[in-house]
Amino acid sequence: MGKRTGPTPAPTATAPSPAKAEPAGSSVGYQVQLGLFSSMSNAQKLVRDLQKHGIAAHTVTRVQLGPFKNRAEADEAMKKLRELGYSPLLAASGQ
Repeated sequence: MGKRTGPTPAPTATAPSPAKAEPAGSSVGYQVQLGLFSSMSNAQKLVRDLQKHGIAAHTVTRVQLGPFKNRAEADEAMKKLRELGYSPLLAASGQ
C-alpha cells in the first residue's frame, strides 16, 4: 500500500466573471421602448410625463402593415411595396 504524505488540498472554486453587456449587432447600444401608440398625442403625453421626472425620452412615428397570418403573406406585401419603390423591413409581431 502507498503512503500518503499529507492531506489533499480542497479544490478551489473560481467564480465565473460576469459577461460584459454589449450591443448585439449594433454599435449604438440599446433602447428601451415604453409604448407603441396609435395616437401621437398619447405618445407625446408619456414623453412629457417622463421628462417631468428627469428621464430623457423621445417618440418615433411608425407606419406598419399587418399583422399577417404567415411569412408568405408578409413577403408578398413586401414584394408589392418594393415594386412601388419602398424599402420595407420585416419585424416580428409585437415589435
